Amino acid sequence: MFKFFARRDPRAALIAAGVLAFGLLIPALGFFQDDWHFIHYGSAAGGRGMLEFLTMDGRPTAAWVYATLYPLLGFAPLPWQVLSLTLRLIAVLLFFSTLTALFPNRTRANRLASFFFLLYPIFTLQPQAVVYTEHWISFALYFASLLFMLRALREPKRWLLFSALAILAETIHLFTVEYFVGLELLRPLIIWLAVKPTGGREIYAGNEQGAKQGRNPDSLQKNDGASNSGYAQITRRVALAWFPYLLVLLLFLYWRVDFLGSLGLRNNPADALTLQSILSALQNLPADLALLLAASWSKLVDPSAFELNRARNFVVLGITFSSAILAYIYTSTQVDTYIGTLKNTRHLSPTSQFLIPNSYPLSGILSLLLGLAPAYAANFIIHLKLEPWNGRFALAALPGAGMLAALAFESLFTSEKTRRVMFAILIGLLIGHHNRVAFDFKNAWEKQVTLYEQLSWRAPYIEPGTAVITDQEILGYMGDYPTSFALQTIYDTKSLRPSPYWFFAISENLNTDAASLAEGVELTAKKYASTFTADSRDSLIIVFEPEKNQCLWILRPEDAAYRGLPDAVKRAALVSNLSRIQDKHETDRALYRAIVPENPASWCFHYQRADLARQIGDWEQVVFFWELAERGGYAPGHGFEYIPFIQGYAHMGNWRQALALTRQSNRVSANMKTILCPVWQGLKMETPPSAERDSASADADEILGCQ
Repeated sequence: MFKFFARRDPRAALIAAGVLAFGLLIPALGFFQDDWHFIHYGSAAGGRGMLEFLTMDGRPTAAWVYATLYPLLGFAPLPWQVLSLTLRLIAVLLFFSTLTALFPNRTRANRLASFFFLLYPIFTLQPQAVVYTEHWISFALYFASLLFMLRALREPKRWLLFSALAILAETIHLFTVEYFVGLELLRPLIIWLAVKPTGGREIYAGNEQGAKQGRNPDSLQKNDGASNSGYAQITRRVALAWFPYLLVLLLFLYWRVDFLGSLGLRNNPADALTLQSILSALQNLPADLALLLAASWSKLVDPSAFELNRARNFVVLGITFSSAILAYIYTSTQVDTYIGTLKNTRHLSPTSQFLIPNSYPLSGILSLLLGLAPAYAANFIIHLKLEPWNGRFALAALPGAGMLAALAFESLFTSEKTRRVMFAILIGLLIGHHNRVAFDFKNAWEKQVTLYEQLSWRAPYIEPGTAVITDQEILGYMGDYPTSFALQTIYDTKSLRPSPYWFFAISENLNTDAASLAEGVELTAKKYASTFTADSRDSLIIVFEPEKNQCLWILRPEDAAYRGLPDAVKRAALVSNLSRIQDKHETDRALYRAIVPENPASWCFHYQRADLARQIGDWEQVVFFWELAERGGYAPGHGFEYIPFIQGYAHMGNWRQALALTRQSNRVSANMKTILCPVWQGLKMETPPSAERDSASADADEILGCQ
């Protein structure tokens, strides 16, 4: 039954390839970079928040997508991941249907182009599910519009119905995301390919001799006897058919360039009409094409993917080989058709009876170039942008790139057996490549979750107007302002102006040196519809390096003595204001729990709760969490994390245990004497005098070499 189904329709194989490439790790993925803008504004202010944010981002009418979906999906990552993949698959299936409608005699090329469109290696941002939901909706609507238009052209009795649907789909996709506006200029070519002209059979028939010789129908030239009036007539028909779609396109361009441009919104296409911008685009186009058509494929054989000392590589290689085997089995079920003789033309659509010479490669080239046009209109040069974020600018060019890749594949591999083997290898490598990327996103999300849950344990409530500062960006696939929006989201804040919290990296966006923080400078930030202002003395200084087996550290001014901290962090720690943290919950934390899969079964849970208890002077609780951790089999991974418990046992009068933990701390990590000596000096001043205290203090000084 599988062979029977697959022989007639490769859609099931496309869906399977999409699930293998992008769906296997979906349950382990979350939100990344720009996703957090959408989640924060949507959770904080609903549709109004999205409208404010997207207006600042230059596409206010895209708010309908999220105003519709938030009530249905909520803010948990999994539904958005599933929806994004579903929409991507729908767009690919509609692309395949469009190719089939236009080129019914190019079954193999259509299949290849669809697989390459689905799996093209340059776009690896599928795990950013929320932000690209609008893009995949618009992409799907674009191809739906083309299909409705073709139905209108070929079914005159239902022209009005299908034309209305096509124009509606065009309008929605244009006013949702402008990424695909360049592809709208393909419509005249598509209409030309689809319309059967008067005398078309005779024009095609002039090539009967070439057709009988088995030439590609796309390469057949028009009969010298074909009248110019025939071409004039079809040109008029194309113009009339295109006219309503052109009106919508012009309306959108007026809206985007003139109306939104008058509001001063970013990425105005009119800015690209300068001679300098045009020359820049032309100068960089070859480099962008080299990246898109050639260099991006080199990622498939990244040497690090074949290192056998990493467990994850075994998993990815297993997926790669399994996918390649399935792809080879799939090709054995396919029957490729390529119409090469005139006697078959009576069974074909009008497209096959009147083809522009070399229409398939021409369509691919134009799709590629027109797909890149909106990026250039916004002054984005793909190869000059940071990977992998530059892949989004090539999104609209992927259908054309897929068609050209299919033609290159057909030209390079002429043997049927070779084609099958190479197709299997390519599909396996592509699916493995996307899973390798997904593993990177999975690891980045796990680090995010670790930060959010530990911050929540350590700081259940943070006073508004607090800056969170560290030495550099600490999260992968994020950035300073996405991290700021994430912090605001997990604390379920509703204020956009001013924002209650902001994340600053000293090396990135602090705009002042660490030593100046203690002077009380004003810290400000502005992004989209959010603003932040705070006194630098109302800051929390953090260190977060879980890859070194450390918990999140929210530093005290006393911790500046620790030599193991980066110099900038040591200077900044002097201003760390723990009074900004309170042991209370202002909300029911439902939003937090929907996003963060919290797991308290860890050492860091016990450390964070003990550190909060230390802050408020509840030494009994500090000791409780140490004993609870011991019963659970948890222990610190760094000597710094012993300090709250050393202090806790000392304040509870158990100097023997405090000294034992001091020995362990000094043994676990280097440079601990620089912080443990001040800790013991403080204990001598903070605790009542006793013989036990003095003896333990003297022993500690000897162990640590304190002066």
